[in-house]
Amino acid sequence: MENLIELSSSWLRGEDCLQGDIQDRTMAIITKFQNYVNKNKDELESITGTSFEEILSSINSCRTDISNILKAFLKGDQFSALKYTRNLVKNMRTIKIQKGLRLYKARKGESLYLFSENEMFHIPFDHRDLIGNQRYSISGIPCLYLGSSSYICWEELGRVDFDMCNYCGYTNALPIMVFDLSLPLSISSLADIKRVCIILACSLSAKRDALFKEEYILPQNIFQVLILRRHYKHKGFCIRYISTHLLNGDADCFKCNFSKEEIERYINYVFPAAESQKAGYSNSLKSFFSRTNTIAMFREKLLSLNRLIEGNNDDAYLNSQFGLMDALLDEKMGLSPIRKETKYLTI
Repeated sequence: MENLIELSSSWLRGEDCLQGDIQDRTMAIITKFQNYVNKNKDELESITGTSFEEILSSINSCRTDISNILKAFLKGDQFSALKYTRNLVKNMRTIKIQKGLRLYKARKGESLYLFSENEMFHIPFDHRDLIGNQRYSISGIPCLYLGSSSYICWEELGRVDFDMCNYCGYTNALPIMVFDLSLPLSISSLADIKRVCIILACSLSAKRDALFKEEYILPQNIFQVLILRRHYKHKGFCIRYISTHLLNGDADCFKCNFSKEEIERYINYVFPAAESQKAGYSNSLKSFFSRTNTIAMFREKLLSLNRLIEGNNDDAYLNSQFGLMDALLDEKMGLSPIRKETKYLTI
């Protein structure tokens, strides 16, 4: 079968998924997935070990729940919206990822001085007034946002000045419990059918500057239900998803062939703060990670003239300044960089 992530990206860029109200757009993307299922009926029956009727029933059940969530929320009935969301995700479980992930944090530079370690963490509890809505978070709840590459962190910031952008590296000292909302490359089970429906409905493109983003209704309700299920009490709990900048075609600095290896560069992780404190930062999350000092490319260029800056890789990403930034942070985390370097900067 075709690469499902690449197909999903093309579906999400269709006019029927970009224009119109949220109900119509959501049903349009689910219908596209159902057409894909219809096309691959026999193979999917064999892979999942279930009948085509069961597969269609799973899709229709998701369609109904998601439609009810949107209708209830837009009528102001948050109680019913959460009830439908609980039903939607009730059989979805977390997975465990072992320690040692390479994760990165970015923040728009505001001066020629670097942010402190705490300033490169989540927004502190005593500044909840600064915490707005994101796709997988809600106002007032501090979250730590990390990415699987410096590049996707930069895209999420809206392509700020790269040289001024502040970065630090994170690696988990303990296993992470993940609620996985990243698209699979292919269907391998009946559970995947349901998960793909939910992920596609959560991945519709939103206007960056809109005060209210209707595309966030479903993912934010899922976030809320996970809090109610107390998953976030585990200090290493997170939601993982493929950046919508890739899926919707905005992350276009590098050509992505949608292979497993390349997709790994476009993953976002959202860690809700595991407790409520009057001020400061989550003690649980702080103890969970090892972190590097903050760096920025302008400073590296000023202080490290002999730093290797051009890679010797077949991969355009690894040869780029983003590949170099990943390597700099990997070294500071005590990890072997993936990037190979052979050429020195000279003056």
